[in-house]
Amino acid sequence: MRYEYNNGSTDEQTIQNRFTAYLKVSVNHHRTQYIHRLRRQQQQEVPLEDSDAIQADSEHSLPDAQLRAVLSQLPERTQLVLLEHILRDKPLIELARELDMPYPTVKAIYRRALEKLRKELRDEFY
Repeated sequence: MRYEYNNGSTDEQTIQNRFTAYLKVSVNHHRTQYIHRLRRQQQQEVPLEDSDAIQADSEHSLPDAQLRAVLSQLPERTQLVLLEHILRDKPLIELARELDMPYPTVKAIYRRALEKLRKELRDEFY
């Protein structure tokens, strides 16, 4: 099969272009709905400090408080990439598709977030 450039000159190519545009809009719409649904879930989740399952002794609360403080300093997009990848085991390539970003950018965001967490927490505890 030979590849032919689609310049929209024939009826078949015009229909194909319209269908491709429809698919792009549809996929973007579903991606946006999915991201909004995830954000609503995150807003409805019970924060760790309110949970009855976590004891309030100082040994456990200090590292959690420090971690939350460092995480809150990160930009929202960075927090989303970091937490989705770590807590929900979502692959970075899938996150890149959902956020409509290049994979290397998402990978760099994740790597820089880990470096910042390590540096900040190391400075606090050592």
